[in-house]
Amino acid sequence: MSLAFAILVTITSLGELAETMKANTIPPNPDFRVTGTVAYMLSADDTSYQLLLNDGDAAMKITSTTNPPPIPQLGDRVQLEGELTPVGQGYVRPVFRNLEILGHEEAPAPHEGAAKEIMSGRHDFRRSYLVGEVRDAEPSGTSPTHSYLSIIADAHQYYAPIPTCGATLAELESLIGAKVRLDGYPDSRNYSHRFIEERRFVVAGIRNIKILSPPPDDPFTGTPDVEELRRLPPEALRRLGRHKAEGWLVTVWQHRHALLRMRDGRMAMVDFASPSKMRRGESVEVVGYPSTDGFFLNLSRAIGKKISSVTFTESDVTDISNEDEMGLLSSNVFGKQQLQGKRLRLCGIVSEFGKTQREQKTFFISIAGHHLEVDFSSVPETATKIAAGCRIQVTGTCVLATENWAAISSETQLNGIRLVIDRPDDLVVVSRPPWWTPAKLGAVVAALLLALAAILFWNRQLRQLSEKRGRELFRERSASAIAELKTSERTRLAAEIHDSISQILTGAAMQLDAGETQAAKRILASCRRELRCCIWDLRGNALDAVNLADAIKATLAPHLGGCSLALDFDIPSSSLSEAIRHAALSIIREATVNAIRHGHARTVAVSGELSGRRLSFSVVDDGKGFDPEDCRGSAEGHFGLMGMKERAKSFNGSFSISSSPENGTEIAVTLEDSPQ
Repeated sequence: MSLAFAILVTITSLGELAETMKANTIPPNPDFRVTGTVAYMLSADDTSYQLLLNDGDAAMKITSTTNPPPIPQLGDRVQLEGELTPVGQGYVRPVFRNLEILGHEEAPAPHEGAAKEIMSGRHDFRRSYLVGEVRDAEPSGTSPTHSYLSIIADAHQYYAPIPTCGATLAELESLIGAKVRLDGYPDSRNYSHRFIEERRFVVAGIRNIKILSPPPDDPFTGTPDVEELRRLPPEALRRLGRHKAEGWLVTVWQHRHALLRMRDGRMAMVDFASPSKMRRGESVEVVGYPSTDGFFLNLSRAIGKKISSVTFTESDVTDISNEDEMGLLSSNVFGKQQLQGKRLRLCGIVSEFGKTQREQKTFFISIAGHHLEVDFSSVPETATKIAAGCRIQVTGTCVLATENWAAISSETQLNGIRLVIDRPDDLVVVSRPPWWTPAKLGAVVAALLLALAAILFWNRQLRQLSEKRGRELFRERSASAIAELKTSERTRLAAEIHDSISQILTGAAMQLDAGETQAAKRILASCRRELRCCIWDLRGNALDAVNLADAIKATLAPHLGGCSLALDFDIPSSSLSEAIRHAALSIIREATVNAIRHGHARTVAVSGELSGRRLSFSVVDDGKGFDPEDCRGSAEGHFGLMGMKERAKSFNGSFSISSSPENGTEIAVTLEDSPQ
C-alpha cells in the first residue's frame, strides 16, 4: 500500500519535475503542483504562453494550456497545477492548467558570463545574457510561429529561436553584423531534428535584444580576408564572423546568387543579402559569412561592391557533343566538381517549361537521356523564343547545386548541375517542334471527349424529358379512363334505376287497373324507397372508400336510426370491381332496411370474406323474423327479396334466407367477381 501511494503521489517541487523531465518518461501519475518565482515569460501565439519558474534550487519552463489562466508579472510568486504531456518522439512537456498568484518578490537577476559557460548546460532554464555577433536571420522552416537568429560568440555558433509575434523577420535581418546582447534563457528541450544535441537560447522578442554595437557602416574596412581560411576545418568556418574576398563574377542568377573566381583562381559561391544588380564579368569585392560544401567556399548574407583591381578573363567554351564529353554530366561528385564555373555549349530538347518554371525563370533540356536545368533569370527575354519541344543550342556557365557541409553527413550532398545563361546570344533555337504535337493531339482528344460527354448529357436530358412527358401522358390517359369508367358505371346504374322503377310502376298500374288501390299504394311506396336509394347511390361517394367496411357504414348511416350496427367486413375496395361493390352494398342496404322497417330489429350484424374472386357475406338481425314460405311478394308491392335474388343471380352468385317468427333473420349471399 505504501509503495503504491508513493508512486501515485503528485510532483510538488521544481527539482522533482526537472528530474522527471530528464528521464523523458511519463510517471503513472503525471500531475504536478509546484511553486516558484516567475523569472521570464514569452508567448508564441495568442492562445498560450510559457513561464520560466525558479525556486532557488531548480528552474523549469512550463507551458500554459490553450485557454491560458491570468498572466502573471515578472517576480510574482505563483503556484502552478498541471500534468506532463507527450511531445514528439520520446519527449514530455509540463503543461499547467491552473495558476494562483501567492505574492510578489524581486525577480532573479539574469546570469552574465562567457557564452560557452552559459550554454554549457549548467544554466538551462535560468534567465541569462548571451553576447555575440548576429550572423544570420531566417524563418524556422518547420514552425510558422518562430524565426531564428544565428549568433557567433566565443568562436562558436548558437541558435536563438524568437517568436514571430515578438519580432518580425525584417527586424531580425536588420541586426545582421551587429554585436548584441540577448536577454533570454538556454533551453535543453530540443524537439526538432534540426538541433540534435544543440542547446538553443530562447528570446521573447525584439525588446529583449540590446544592440551593443550596430553593423559597421563600411563592412569592407578591417574585415579579414578569406585567404586566412585555407587551413580551417569545415566545422570551424560556420563559427566565424564576416570575411571578404576579391575577384570577378563568373556568372549571376536569380539576382541573389553568384559564382566568384577569386584572385588565386579558387571558386566561391556568393549569396547576397538582398537582390543585386551586379553582372557577369564585373570585378567585385564581397563581404559575407563563410561556410563550405566540402569543396568550395560559400559566402552567405553577402554585400558586394565593384572594384577595378581585378582583370576579368573570359573562360574557354567546352563543346559537349560526343558521348565521352556527355559522361561529365553523369560522373560522380568528384568528377562533377571539375565542371564548376566552366563554360559549356550543348544541344538538347526543351523537355519542360511550365508556369512555375517561367516564374522562376528556369527550364529543363533533355540531352541523350540526361536532364539539365537551365537558368535564364539574368536574360528573361530569352523565354519568348522557346517552347517545350524546341531543339536549342545553349551556352552557359556550369554551377553545382550543393548543400553546406555537416558533420553528420558521410559525403557532400550534391543536388545537381545548373547551367546559367547570362547573355541573349547564349541561346539559339535550332529547330521548332512540328505543328502536330502530342500535346495538341491530347487537346483534340480531350475536346472530343468533352463533346461526347456533352452529347451523352444531352441524350440523358432528352430521355428524362421524354420519361417526364410519358408520365404526364399516362396520368392524362388514366384520368380519362377513370372518367369513362365512372360514366359507364353511372350509366349502368341509371339503366338499373330505370328498369327497377319501370317494373315497380308497371306493377302499380296493373293494381290500379284491377281496382286494388291499397296494393298500388304499397307498390308506389316501395318505388319511392327504391328511387331514394338510387339517388343516394348517384350522389354519394361510398364506392370511393378505401375499405368496404367504410363503404357499408356510409351506405347504412341514413337508415340505421337507433339500430346498432356490428360490422366485420375488412376487405380492401381495390380487390373488387366497382360493379360487384355496388351490388353488395345494394343487397346489404336492402336487407338492413327490411330488418329495421319490417322486423323492428335493434341490432344488425354484417360480416363478409373474400376468397379469390368470390365474395361471401351475410346480414343477421335480431328482429321479429318471418316465415320465408309465407312472405309477401311483388304482387303486394314488396320487391326487396326479389331484387336481392336478381342481383345475386346477375353475378353468378347465390342467395339464401333463414328466418322464423320471433327469431330474427339471416341472409347469406355469394357473388362471383369477373377479372378487372
